[in-house]
Amino acid sequence: EAAFLNASPHLTVGIKERGYVGVMLTVLWTPEITAAGVGIKVSAHACSTMKPSELTPNNPNSPIDVVIGCIPANKNWKQLTRQLPNRYDNHPQAKLSSWCRRRRPLEENFKKENIGDVILTKVIDSSSTKESPPLQSLELLEGLTSNMFVVYPRKVLQTPPSSLVLGGYVRQLILDCAEECGYTVEIAPISLKDTAIWKGVFLTSSIKLIIPVHKILFPSSICDDGSYQTDIVWREPTPKLTENPAPTACDLLYKKIIMEALKNKKL
Repeated sequence: EAAFLNASPHLTVGIKERGYVGVMLTVLWTPEITAAGVGIKVSAHACSTMKPSELTPNNPNSPIDVVIGCIPANKNWKQLTRQLPNRYDNHPQAKLSSWCRRRRPLEENFKKENIGDVILTKVIDSSSTKESPPLQSLELLEGLTSNMFVVYPRKVLQTPPSSLVLGGYVRQLILDCAEECGYTVEIAPISLKDTAIWKGVFLTSSIKLIIPVHKILFPSSICDDGSYQTDIVWREPTPKLTENPAPTACDLLYKKIIMEALKNKKL
């Protein structure tokens, strides 16, 4: 991540007027033992279509449905949940290449055709005797490749601490510009106890910047064919029909990030 950020002004995005060319830069470093002693071997790979794209202040991303990565109620969740991969107890601050392999069970079990991302969780009440963890005992952490934000009343944004999740680049952009957009940020675990008052949910990633969430689904039972049924635990509130609707947090923050990119000639 550090190498990616340091290289970004030169390699990540080149902006000309309102257009840009994106470059995906992967940097890996591993220990290396040589005759001179122990060192670090650094390898880098850059990939780009070199096709120019347009920067627009309007968020082009449509709302997505996400599913909570949790074993349904009619399975022994205490045993199986421990087998599901997670990041919070495995150096969450580091972008480990092994995570691409470790997250496959989550992708295979939960990321169906209509699911935009899988939300990782942490069980905060492991003393429950029920077969499935009650929703109130789960904290939502992050997506497989994204960070998560919840919009609370009075323009409060909440996102889990970086001690539990990977502190992504766009997550930091949100933290930096939230106040200028009229929002305050609280760094705290996201509890499902508060879904009734949530005003919005969105994900952030370096690929799509800000992705609004339409519905959060919870696996409620497993069918005989291995598929699962889901319940809706949160749905995006229906906006009021007015002539001049107020911009959402996603709209304001996306526009702020893009305008800063155009101003500074980098993203």
